[in-house]
Amino acid sequence: MYNCNKRICAGGTQCQCPGTKHTLSTEELDKMTQPKEQHSFGYTREVFREHMKKAEHFGAPAIDAAGGKDGAHFTFFMETFYHHPWFQRVWVVQEAILSSKTVLCSGAEEIPFEELLFINEMASTPAYAGEARWSVQTRDSMPAIWNSLAVSHGRLKTSNSSSSSESVSKQQPMAILDVFLKALDLKATDPRDKLFALLAFGHETKDASTIPRLLRPDYNKPLVNVMADFTRWWILTYNSLDILSYIHCHPTRAWRRTLADNDARLDAPISRPTWALHPDGHAQWAHINLLSQQPPTANADPSPSLVSVSSSPLDASSYSPNPLELPLPGIPLGTILAIDHPPASLVSPENPIPLSSTFHALFDPSARTGVWLLQGTNYHTETWSPGTLCELLDHHTFAHVGNSEALGGGQFVLIPGAKGEFEGRRYEGWNLPACVERCFFVMENGGYGLCPWAARVGDVVVRLRGGRVPVLLRGVEGGERWEFVGEVFVDGIDERDERDERPDEVFVLV
Repeated sequence: MYNCNKRICAGGTQCQCPGTKHTLSTEELDKMTQPKEQHSFGYTREVFREHMKKAEHFGAPAIDAAGGKDGAHFTFFMETFYHHPWFQRVWVVQEAILSSKTVLCSGAEEIPFEELLFINEMASTPAYAGEARWSVQTRDSMPAIWNSLAVSHGRLKTSNSSSSSESVSKQQPMAILDVFLKALDLKATDPRDKLFALLAFGHETKDASTIPRLLRPDYNKPLVNVMADFTRWWILTYNSLDILSYIHCHPTRAWRRTLADNDARLDAPISRPTWALHPDGHAQWAHINLLSQQPPTANADPSPSLVSVSSSPLDASSYSPNPLELPLPGIPLGTILAIDHPPASLVSPENPIPLSSTFHALFDPSARTGVWLLQGTNYHTETWSPGTLCELLDHHTFAHVGNSEALGGGQFVLIPGAKGEFEGRRYEGWNLPACVERCFFVMENGGYGLCPWAARVGDVVVRLRGGRVPVLLRGVEGGERWEFVGEVFVDGIDERDERDERPDEVFVLV
């Protein structure tokens, strides 16, 4: 498949490449790639079909993995191959990416790693999704970090590149936070290695002699301190609270519930510090947040006095120098009074208001992008017309068998009114898909917006100094300390900020 797309050699008996030979000749490839009305993406099916004609190319286990001799399919084979545990381990990434030459050996096969990366990158593109046997895919490619690092380290050109003989220059290394988020799907026996094993790839940490003190590998430091120090270092270095939006994407938070009823994390005590990064999660969901999906909903404060994590930003008496606590100045915008489904008038795809576009970007109720489906699904974000979105939304609702019955005959929604007033009403004709949680909140002051699935009545909406989006905090210890719940969308936040002249309060996050 690599040679079919790159034509690096004549193939067949003329192949002189090291490792496993390219068995199909240029003539055979030309026959397969002749102009035709329909062909598979990257000619994956055609190449696979030619190999299946000669059973000696595949052992019995490989044929079984691909669906059996009479039903073998390329995507079955790829899914099984890339699910091999080797691709999921965090420490092997250094071996493969940083080596000057990498060859992957599997049984009698010896494959240059660049070929493997190219096919993996091809299987990661939206155009490849049509090659799968089923509309809802499991992952047909390696975790996202592989291709990202391969490109930044000059080991892979994107599928838009032409001749493989062209030189590939290295790009600027990724920021260590981006590396960490892209690698969330990887596994490590020691979860601290989800950071330590990746430091060589971050542009701030690639030089071992200059790794920031808070990030230096230290196996005497507990995991909670490793993650808290990482988060604290990022806030200080970049003078920003944007990192909270990525912390919001942890599976126990996120905009939509991604945990099964029997997931132990649902009943486990809240992991503290709630304001710190966590090695658990999925790269696919790490960017489904307000920062990534739309323009910021609140103005960031670029002042260098954003926050100090070594001394109190306002008053030393209000701050305990605990490394697992984070004091931040901010202004409370209101307390959540009720949570339920949004009214159709506010979130209809045909309503061109920020709340509607945000709702569809974050919750994907029409399942147009598939971002909340199985881990690794190839999703994309084309622009859809409002009419098409309404039709897809109806289809998704109908796909939930017994949707109306499960909801008791209609959707119960909140209708915001004047200050401190709201109305709860059941609508027979307004049914969101049963998989979309109650996500619409009303505050005691009449404000309203969208909240993540873990939000509760009584949580406080706060605009933190230096934060570009408002956040949801939950008071503990009698309101002396606060847990970070996640980010939150407040309708009309820009106008609300302009006329808010109250002094900052200090919120000590734990």
